[in-house]
Amino acid sequence: MRLEHHELAEARSLLRQAEAALAAAPDRPVGAMACLVVAGCALAEGSAAAARQSVARARSAWSVPAWLGRKLRLAESRAHLAAGDIGAALAAAEQAGGGDALEAAVALARAWAAAGDGARARRVLQPALAARDRAPELPRLQAWLVDAQLGYDACDPARGRRSLATALRLAEREQLRLPFVLERGWIVPELRRDPGLAEAHRRLFAPAPDPGPLPAPPRACGQVPVLVEPLTEREQEVLRHFCGMLSTAEVADEMYISVNTVKTHLKSIYRKLAARHRGEAIRRARQLNLI
Repeated sequence: MRLEHHELAEARSLLRQAEAALAAAPDRPVGAMACLVVAGCALAEGSAAAARQSVARARSAWSVPAWLGRKLRLAESRAHLAAGDIGAALAAAEQAGGGDALEAAVALARAWAAAGDGARARRVLQPALAARDRAPELPRLQAWLVDAQLGYDACDPARGRRSLATALRLAEREQLRLPFVLERGWIVPELRRDPGLAEAHRRLFAPAPDPGPLPAPPRACGQVPVLVEPLTEREQEVLRHFCGMLSTAEVADEMYISVNTVKTHLKSIYRKLAARHRGEAIRRARQLNLI
């Protein structure tokens, strides 16, 4: 629970104790669970690469039980998404069904939302939103966060605010801060524009996560976005490849360029389209008939 409360120093202290105990008496499942906590800490600190390495380490050199494999797939999906690899995030979420079906549905909806397919994300998400008290708080909270982002991205701020407020209420009792930290890229700007909602749940945001630079002001609903600067032919080509659900590495292979060059193009695309993530960039490019 230290991790879910976003108490990273305490979580790492407990991890060091676990490492000492595992050194004396190795236990594969316990060691893999420790790797999951390390991955969560890495994601909270903004390091997708470290999170993916930790998940890979949890699987290394043994046959992972099915229940643990599902948990690793969920963590892997989140890490791939943080790294911008939507295709891999979708694949991992699809493979994480079974006993964690509700959490897998939320992970899948999150990946479809990032891919720009809001309609499919909502369909996948519906059972989680309808679960109410029959399901644990954490996956329900995560589901409402995905729905909130879908609302804001679809220029439906009323729905976005309702869903975000629901997620905040679910988090209050146990002070579940981590889900909001992981989504701080869009949550912090929305709360800055809605100080009343932020004030009503101020305990969850003390200390507040660092949001980094604010994105461009949101466009008015129903308006076609305006390009800050025209996209280059290479940037348009990158977007077309991403529309086909290719990963960053696959786009690099298709274009005969490095992964770092693809990431540089993507950063420029986000700036020019005033987008926060790949799905939003694809939607805005389609509105402008660029792809």
